[in-house]
Amino acid sequence: RPQHRSHRFLGANQAVPWLNKDKEQFRLTEQWLQGKFEVPEIAKRWAKGAAIPVRLDAPASAVPGKRLTWKVVVTNNKAGHGFPTGPLDLIETWLEVRLSDAKGRVIFESGALDAKRYVDKQAFFFRSVGVDQAGSLIDRHNLWDMVGQKSKRAVFVGTSDAAPYSTVLPKNAAGPLTLTARLRYRKFNQFVADLMLPKGETFPVTEISTDAVTITFPAALM
Repeated sequence: RPQHRSHRFLGANQAVPWLNKDKEQFRLTEQWLQGKFEVPEIAKRWAKGAAIPVRLDAPASAVPGKRLTWKVVVTNNKAGHGFPTGPLDLIETWLEVRLSDAKGRVIFESGALDAKRYVDKQAFFFRSVGVDQAGSLIDRHNLWDMVGQKSKRAVFVGTSDAAPYSTVLPKNAAGPLTLTARLRYRKFNQFVADLMLPKGETFPVTEISTDAVTITFPAALM
């Protein structure tokens, strides 16, 4: 009713409004994750841009046939808590990185979704991997069976983490190169989606932040 105020609040769960077909809440949640939604009362005190920005730390130039090394720096700019947080056995947060040459040929790729919507297993993840007494993964949110964590990676408030990457460039690579990095977020991973959703569907994936750089070759090689 008009006299009742909305109790809507925004967070990181874009799966629930998607399931409820609430397009407006879904749109606002994605904007919040991407830092596009401004709260006027704290605008002067809060950092601009994405809540969790990514930045590529890569050399300005490279040589075909030689190894190229770079990093993707992920910063918890304004989440107010560790990122990600919540049920980290269900949430999926990862980096998608791609290096391509001037002819559009992909030289390096990590973190892409396969045909079944699963993330490349070699991707750089921010998540918790819990295990039970037998060493089996806690993958159905059966936290009562968890006795420890095989691994856990999150970015604390106001800090950064860096994901290292390296590849040998093909000798016939055409310059300049384009390097992109995307921080991607899915409230429920594909294993859970396969249990909950119709076959072939997935929960929405939000691109929280992105960065791209151009890497040139020496003039004599262009």
